[in-house]
Amino acid sequence: AQQGLTLAGQQLRASADLGVSQFHANVDATAAKLPQPDTFAPIAKGLKSGVDFAHTQLSSVIDQVAPAVKKTSSRRA
Repeated sequence: AQQGLTLAGQQLRASADLGVSQFHANVDATAAKLPQPDTFAPIAKGLKSGVDFAHTQLSSVIDQVAPAVKKTSSRRA
């Protein structure tokens, strides 16, 4: 059971890391296409902060449920 939790935690963490990275990239790409990207910057920052907060909370839950899962993420944008 512990191995199963560890594997599930690793997969969930990897999926979350990828999803957050892709979200950040999509927000950046969208902002770059706008006629006035500086106007969108505060909104983009807020969106990214919200997703980062959710990611941090998810990581905290994973750490509590499957403490054997080591953080291997180097994602930060």
